[in-house]
Amino acid sequence: MEENACKMQQNEFMLSCRVSRQKSNLPRLGRLLIAVCFIFVSTVSAQAEPAKRPIKLTAEDYAEIYNLYSQYSETFDTGDTEGRIAVFAPNGTMDSYLSDHVPYSMEKMRDMMKNSVRKPRPVGGHLLTNIHITPTADGVDATCYAMLGGGTPDAHGKYIADPAFYTDKLVKTPLGWRFKSREVWLAEEEYGVKP
Repeated sequence: MEENACKMQQNEFMLSCRVSRQKSNLPRLGRLLIAVCFIFVSTVSAQAEPAKRPIKLTAEDYAEIYNLYSQYSETFDTGDTEGRIAVFAPNGTMDSYLSDHVPYSMEKMRDMMKNSVRKPRPVGGHLLTNIHITPTADGVDATCYAMLGGGTPDAHGKYIADPAFYTDKLVKTPLGWRFKSREVWLAEEEYGVKP
């Protein structure tokens, strides 16, 4: 009987040791679980930043942006290098077939236009139409169609116009709306013809 009592005490002791170990693991397990949850939530929230809302444009903003498009065409077509550069943000870029669609700075544009002759009136010109403005969180994304005319007349004295498409990003600066980037795509490029 004493032996049975001794075995029972031994079993109770072993059981209490197991329970005690399990109880001591619960707080550790709980802390581990909390840490894993914290890391998961932190990772998910860092990856899923809330989308910024587009800015709200006023009627004045729209008018200023449309005028900027006209100013670009006029300054380009009259050979006004500094006026053309002024429609861009200081860090603005442009690209076209002339640069193999590699964006270039305003300093490069100045170099490209240094031989431009100032003209009192544009001949031919950049006719920009269907200007489509989409507000974004950082400014405006815009597109427009263009007919690029001018150059040398053909044998019949007619000027040829090239259809083109502009893709723009605009930002509002202390001086007003300016092009941050401008891409020009000629229709020939769409069909694999090098202009």
